[in-house]
Amino acid sequence: MNNLECDPSTHRLREPRSNLCRKRKKGLSLVELTLVLAILLALSTIGIVSYQSLSAWRKGKSAGIELQSVYAAQRLYLADHPTSSPETLETGILVPYLPNGNALPDVDSLEGLPLTIRITSMPPVFLNGNAVYDPSASPNDGLWDIGNQ
Repeated sequence: MNNLECDPSTHRLREPRSNLCRKRKKGLSLVELTLVLAILLALSTIGIVSYQSLSAWRKGKSAGIELQSVYAAQRLYLADHPTSSPETLETGILVPYLPNGNALPDVDSLEGLPLTIRITSMPPVFLNGNAVYDPSASPNDGLWDIGNQ
């Protein structure tokens, strides 16, 4: 075992007189700081992705509820007019049966484009142009559709 110790004034080795003197470092090293920053970055990325997924789910669920209100209005109208068929439905005759009673609901797609509602089919569906709009994984999950009724 070596009997040399460090001299605090010159930082050179010398013969021991008492306990070993050691220079203590205080603070964080660059590696520790980088590790902390990497963990914070990973957590913030997970949070942002989770928020975006939640926001898309919330928008789809809200759209599904609006579509359910149109479906309820269709059923109410057809109950009052049993000889009518869904293909003959028009916005003007369906609006009084809607919960708000003013107009068909305005719904935007996930991309921010306005969607229309096909009221001549039961259950109603959202249209993006002429195509049915439902970006969710299932046609009966209640997101962008009426769900299981």
